[in-house]
Amino acid sequence: MSTRPPGPNHFAHGVEAASVQARADVEAAELDLAKRRNELAQNALAEARDRLTEAENLFHTQQNTFKAAAAYAESARELLDASIVRLAAVRAPLHPVRKTPVEVLGLIFELCLEDNSDMPPPQTFAALSRTSFIVQQRQAFHLASTCQLWREAALTTSRLWRDIKLRLDDVTSQNVDAWRHYLSTMLSRSSSAPLRVHVSRCRAPHRFDESFLQTIVGAIRRCTRLSAYFPQVSGPDDAALLVLTAETPNLRELALYTDITFELDDNIELWPDTPLLRTIKGTFPFSFCKHAFPSVTDASLIKCLPDDVAAFFDLAPALSTISLESLCTSGGLQVVTEHAAVKTLTVWHSKVDDAPLQLSQWYIFPQLRKLIFRGSRSAARTRLSYLSGIIGTRTAATLSCLSIMHTDFDLNSIGDLTDALVALQRLRRLELRASRFTRRTFQSLCTVLGSPDAADGKWACPELQALQFGDSTTLSDDCDQERLVQMVQARITATKSDDADNRPGRLHAVTGVRTFEADVLARIRNIISA
Repeated sequence: MSTRPPGPNHFAHGVEAASVQARADVEAAELDLAKRRNELAQNALAEARDRLTEAENLFHTQQNTFKAAAAYAESARELLDASIVRLAAVRAPLHPVRKTPVEVLGLIFELCLEDNSDMPPPQTFAALSRTSFIVQQRQAFHLASTCQLWREAALTTSRLWRDIKLRLDDVTSQNVDAWRHYLSTMLSRSSSAPLRVHVSRCRAPHRFDESFLQTIVGAIRRCTRLSAYFPQVSGPDDAALLVLTAETPNLRELALYTDITFELDDNIELWPDTPLLRTIKGTFPFSFCKHAFPSVTDASLIKCLPDDVAAFFDLAPALSTISLESLCTSGGLQVVTEHAAVKTLTVWHSKVDDAPLQLSQWYIFPQLRKLIFRGSRSAARTRLSYLSGIIGTRTAATLSCLSIMHTDFDLNSIGDLTDALVALQRLRRLELRASRFTRRTFQSLCTVLGSPDAADGKWACPELQALQFGDSTTLSDDCDQERLVQMVQARITATKSDDADNRPGRLHAVTGVRTFEADVLARIRNIISA
């Protein structure tokens, strides 16, 4: 008998038929149950569809209601704004500003546009985007176009139109007439007011340049503040020379960025008349100048050659404050230059090279009172090399204030500083700003200032009166701040010594609110005031 299971085409009989029938009954029962479930599901789906349709209808109704309400609110806001405008127009004759004389209103405008800040480098305006430049250039025009009263006040205030900003790079054949109109308008409306002129040109010389610069030169005698940016003056026919050779008898501030790339003729005289000039900033080949700057007291020279710096010292006998930034060393300097009037020197350097050390050897400042170091942290020790270079020279003999900025003191740099402090016998004020100390470097500083030299018994900085740690100066977490207290106590105690030749002067102030703990500073104040 075969044991093969019955196939679908096999007719069942007997016991087999009964088994098949039983299975069919079970499947039929499952089918009935599935039909009932399907019927219930279809009913639920229909009900849900009806509810969705009802919700969509309600949503559209509510959405239309919201839109109508929003439109009504917008209409109401427009009516309110219109009412406010109409009421303001009606009340305008009653506003107190109507009683303000146009002269007073003009003074208010002048104060709004007044710029008493330090004159920015000449490349600042040259680097502005066109939009930002136009915003600054047209401030007076915006005031004059507000209303009739403001226009009258603006037009009668000549000093409102004295800031003339001319970027020759923006002049094209399409807008040349607009620029000429701007320039003539500013000059005519400024009347006889002192002018503040910015003129720049980054591109190569163009045929438009001469007419514009000639117009500027025609009024430059009343200019008190001039910013000139001509990165390259390429020949004797360059129109930029019109500005550089103009007489400026009323000029007080001058910002320059100019390089002359040809040999000047003897008949070309740069800056021939500057009797009132007080401040010069920027880059310029001063070795080409034949006329002195008799009244200049403050100067900032950037990326100048050593010969140009030396020439400038000769041209500015009254110079008292000088900043030398990124000094170039190419070519060197054959003769040491001395300037007896300089009292404040800033060495601003951000490269790791020997320029600061060279600076200490090339220039002597026998009356120097304050020395400031600024620049990148990476070049901190490079800047300190200047301090090492002047030790034992006349430049350091009268130094009374030393300000060091942006220095992360390591064992080498703190060694340079402490060696210098031992030699600075006239130093009265030490400022450490935006600097960082480790435990060992802070300990070294406190040790040098807090005890006499073991060999000769002399104190470092015996005339020190003030030690200032700037707000941005920080100490590592493991620094022992108690060392500062001990240093102050040691100096105060030493002032009472019987050895008059070797005792230090009295320390009057130690500050560093954000550097030291409040308890440490309080104890120091008590020691000093005792």
